[in-house]
Amino acid sequence: MNPILRYSTLALGLGVAWALGYLVGGRSGGSAAFSPSATPLPETGGTKAGALTSTAIGRLIDGKNDFQRVRTLYEYSLSLDAGALPGAVNEAMQLPLSHRNMALGVLFARWAELDPAAAARYAQLLPKSANAGFLRRTALTSWAEKDLPAALAWAQSLEKGDARNDSIAAVAGQLAKRDPNGALKLIAENFAGRDAANAYDNVFSAWAENDFPAAYAAAQGITDPGMRTRAMRAALNQRVDSDPRMVLEVLREAKLSELRWDIGNRAMTRWLERDLSAARDYALALPAGEMRDQGMQAVAREMGRLDPNGALDWLRELPDNSSRDDAIQALFSTWAGSDSKAAIEAARGLPEGRMRDNALGQLAQNLVDTDLTAALGILKTLPAGGVSDNAFQQVAWRWARTDPKGAAEWFVENLPDNNRWAMNQIVQEWARNDPDAALKWASALPETSDQKGDLVGQVLGNLVRGNPTAAVEQFATLTPQQQTNAAGNLASNWAFRDPAAASAWVMGLKDESVRNNAIGSVAGTWANRDPGGATRWLETLPAGPTRDTAVQSFSSNVARTDPEGALAWALTIGDPGKRDGALQGVVSNWAGKNREAATQWVQTTTAIPAESKAKLEPMLKQPRQRFGPPMFFR
Repeated sequence: MNPILRYSTLALGLGVAWALGYLVGGRSGGSAAFSPSATPLPETGGTKAGALTSTAIGRLIDGKNDFQRVRTLYEYSLSLDAGALPGAVNEAMQLPLSHRNMALGVLFARWAELDPAAAARYAQLLPKSANAGFLRRTALTSWAEKDLPAALAWAQSLEKGDARNDSIAAVAGQLAKRDPNGALKLIAENFAGRDAANAYDNVFSAWAENDFPAAYAAAQGITDPGMRTRAMRAALNQRVDSDPRMVLEVLREAKLSELRWDIGNRAMTRWLERDLSAARDYALALPAGEMRDQGMQAVAREMGRLDPNGALDWLRELPDNSSRDDAIQALFSTWAGSDSKAAIEAARGLPEGRMRDNALGQLAQNLVDTDLTAALGILKTLPAGGVSDNAFQQVAWRWARTDPKGAAEWFVENLPDNNRWAMNQIVQEWARNDPDAALKWASALPETSDQKGDLVGQVLGNLVRGNPTAAVEQFATLTPQQQTNAAGNLASNWAFRDPAAASAWVMGLKDESVRNNAIGSVAGTWANRDPGGATRWLETLPAGPTRDTAVQSFSSNVARTDPEGALAWALTIGDPGKRDGALQGVVSNWAGKNREAATQWVQTTTAIPAESKAKLEPMLKQPRQRFGPPMFFR
């Protein structure tokens, strides 16, 4: 039922009588806002003092809390007929922005019920800041429900662009409720390529609500990989709330990591909210792998929200493995937000080992924004290793967003020698916002600093995007060793904007070690941006170490999308050691995604000698790759 019909007749009568009486008083001043204009009045933005009470609709909601304000707007909207709604919308446009769009949403819900065609046309005249797209969709959905051919004809008559696509997508979603195959035909007739994305969302969401098996089967049959994933996501999203276990079972069979991370997390979270015990048992029973890790993290987060100490006791009883490591991080990330002091005390009370390190490392990351001193104190206590390295890196990235200079100075004094990535993160973030200050700071580091070349390179990498000449001039002032360290960053960022100019600069470098370091960056960046252009450039390079380095980097980067092409290029490397290394890298990557295809290539190829083939055999046994954001970003 429409929300505006939920109130009892008595309440409506009293509310409308009061609202109309107030409104009549408000009209006595002769406000033109209620004239049924065909064009919205200019918005004022409500910047003047008393703007809320300067209009009759504003006086209706002035002084009320959120619930009373919404109720009053619904009751008031019921008093309006279709002819009065344009004037009411015009008056709502004069409200302060904090109230305006809520009022518009209520008024358009009423208008869509009375005259959706007029509401849709009127929404098309409103500015984007009025959430015009949402209002248009509200009207179109109601219009299509009443007269789909007319709604579709109007949507198709709009000028080509986002508004037209969005409007046809809204109609397609409504059609899918009664004729999903007709909705798919509508998409095929009106969209090309990625323009169909929103239409697929609407159609498969509506279809799955009525017939999930048919909708999901149809989604799986879409040939375009991107649109197929989009349709599958829309269908699964529709069932996350009503049947989360079924969604998880479908995801287990689908083996699509890009769906597991978002849909799987939502499904597990909904299930945990309803039946924590059952959902937890399900996660524990999953076989080792991506979905189990993800499920355990969701369990830890929900238990941490309800009873963090109980969650910790439960986790301590589980086997010591990577799944428990991820769950510990999820727990302490949640705990840090609710009671950081208790979380720190609990983490420090754990016995020495990986569990304790993971808990403290996660706390250091979460406390950067709220208790920097505590976060840095924790960092200093972490033993050297992977957990410490990751914590340093994440703290550096977070801190650099607010105080890059402070972060840089602290990390120079306290960063372990083997963790350069954290320092690079700080300077890169700094250079993105204030390259002059970052360059001045990095250039002032002692010449004996091992990191100076890397850090100056980070700054030059940002500088070269806007001012290649200045970046090259600054690069020339560095020592040979610093140039070797800085060349890759500068070349990679330059190649992102102008690969031809970057490659020409690199080929002109006289120092072979500097040139070889930079050429790999150009090749890798070019391969990602324009593999065809990169191959044409590679064909112009003379045989030798520089070409070998460029081809090795190119092969590594295209291996993700074209492993056989990457192998063909790797075979052209002259240096046997580099060639074997490139082949191993490509085969390892391929085996992580499609072990059967990689194995067949290795076993049947005659392009490599037996000793090289023997080196590839271990690559075929690599564990399958896990996809998804690192713990920090979840």
